[in-house]
Amino acid sequence: MQLIGHLESRPPSVWADKAAAILSAGVGFGGGRAQYHLRQIGIYFDFHFINKPEFFLNAFQSPAKFDSDGNLIDVAAKERIKTVLLSLHAFTLPLQCKCE
Repeated sequence: MQLIGHLESRPPSVWADKAAAILSAGVGFGGGRAQYHLRQIGIYFDFHFINKPEFFLNAFQSPAKFDSDGNLIDVAAKERIKTVLLSLHAFTLPLQCKCE
């Protein structure tokens, strides 16, 4: 019961009711594990995450994903990121109307 009282008494988060998407680039499924943990943190702060599409990039898988300066050069990955951003945009619009 003390936990419930604690949660009810915390001040509202400035992040509350914000839309979010998580993208990761890593080795194997390390980015996926990081995304899972970030999602847990975001839920505490009342983020609203898009569920699909998910984006995990294995940064060291052939062909090369980044150039020597760290810029993303993989065309397929860029298209997948674009899809995530478009989904985030569509998800955000109704949330903005809800706040007014």
